[in-house]
Amino acid sequence: MKKIFCYILLSFALMMLVACGKPDSQKAFEKGFKETMSEIDKKMNEGGNEATKMIAKILEKATYKVNKVEAETIVSLIEACLAMKEYKNSTFGVISLLGDEQAELIQNLIVKRIPAVEIESHKILCGNSASFQGDERNVIFISLVDSSEENKPLRLVGEGIDGATRKRYNVAISRAKDQLWIVHSIDKSSLKEGDLRKELFEYIDSIKENTFEKTIDENSIISDFENEIVKRLLEKNYTVKQQWKVGSYDIDIVAIYGDKKIAIECDGKSSNYTEAETIINLKEQEVLERCGWEFIRVRASQYFRNPDKAIKELILQLEEKGIYPNNKEIQSNRVELLDSIKAEALELMEKYEEN
Repeated sequence: MKKIFCYILLSFALMMLVACGKPDSQKAFEKGFKETMSEIDKKMNEGGNEATKMIAKILEKATYKVNKVEAETIVSLIEACLAMKEYKNSTFGVISLLGDEQAELIQNLIVKRIPAVEIESHKILCGNSASFQGDERNVIFISLVDSSEENKPLRLVGEGIDGATRKRYNVAISRAKDQLWIVHSIDKSSLKEGDLRKELFEYIDSIKENTFEKTIDENSIISDFENEIVKRLLEKNYTVKQQWKVGSYDIDIVAIYGDKKIAIECDGKSSNYTEAETIINLKEQEVLERCGWEFIRVRASQYFRNPDKAIKELILQLEEKGIYPNNKEIQSNRVELLDSIKAEALELMEKYEEN
């Protein structure tokens, strides 16, 4: 009976710890955490049983599920965007990649600082990846929540059971129609191989400054047909990337304009290209379309029969989907806009900190 009572007490302490971690009281959470650990240390010194030792180990590994700095940063960025005419018709979403508490904290701050009419008109939604399944926003902010702490290695975020964690990450990064912001408190250099956050940063870095990159990865196994398409698009000042990875899939070519991306698949890349391969590619396309990707398919037979006509038709399809040739003036304006948003958000954060 005594042992059962001890289990109940420890379970209650753990529930109280979780409750203290709710968004409105991170300080209370930290205080509760320290008090709980102090009480358990006391019991350990008095000769605590195995249950006490087990709970102590669990609590030593416990992490806070809110990051107030990231929350305030995201809300300030949203406020800054709302003040810009470029975002007049934009919708916004916030995704927490670690627990629901962070999303609740951000939602509370938004309700407190942004008028209800703005929240409704811009369809501002906060939640986890599941909250956005089948839904999109023009601008998505992702909060990683975890933070690098001195003398404490970051936990590794792996694939999860049946790849569930990877699926959550894939859903999160594919919910943005126009812009994707990653807000984090992590030292990227401390992330290990196999950590999904390392992959996320590598993905972001691969697209962040590539707007005018006119290079082809010579180490990739790419068909002459595919290279021909890329060469012709580059000549017309389109921004393209080859062998774009999305999870376990490779997209032949991705055409980029600002924050818009369209997938281009090349059918019949080799002389021994089979119908079975075409079926597999179409099934992969279905999966990626559910994640928000749009596709244009180009047939090798049509291209080599009349290259100019095929490229003209491809360009018409790209324009229909909002993909145009880039120029440095557009890129410069885009950088200036993002810098203005960051500067305005910083001022807002300083103002709220003073208050």
